[in-house]
Amino acid sequence: MLTLATATDANSWLDQTKLTMDNTDVNQIAPKIDAEVTGYMLNVFPTHAFLWLSGDEDTPAVIVDIVARLYAAAFYSKKYSEETLVPNSYAERLRNDAMALITAIQNNQLSVYDSDGNVILAESALEEPAFWPNDSTTTQIDKHGNLPVGFEPGDPDIAFTTDMIF
Repeated sequence: MLTLATATDANSWLDQTKLTMDNTDVNQIAPKIDAEVTGYMLNVFPTHAFLWLSGDEDTPAVIVDIVARLYAAAFYSKKYSEETLVPNSYAERLRNDAMALITAIQNNQLSVYDSDGNVILAESALEEPAFWPNDSTTTQIDKHGNLPVGFEPGDPDIAFTTDMIF
């Protein structure tokens, strides 16, 4: 099964003397966490997020780090959940740190680099509204029929006229 992070990545966040994850553990935890992180990243990197999940593009190191923290937090919580009803503080810290990194990426406060060291530019999942006329497709003609300086009658960019500014 293809995952955004490996057991080795997750183990870097665990105390090796207490717990270690193997691929079976990761395969049990990964689907939910990978979907969650991909969902968060779709708003910032819509063209990259699914490519990372499918393995068609290398997952950036910071995303691997976030996912590894979430794997470790989920694994740690699961292993120690039977000992106490109180959430494990280390697991909570890992999750909170991962979520803080996700928030920083979403707010464009943390750069994400590809495997070549180039910044992956944040994209908007939203597009400009596709309706016309708008300010870029109109040329205002005043009440007396006068065109703005530089425009001639019949210019192709005069798509709509009115004496009101939109």
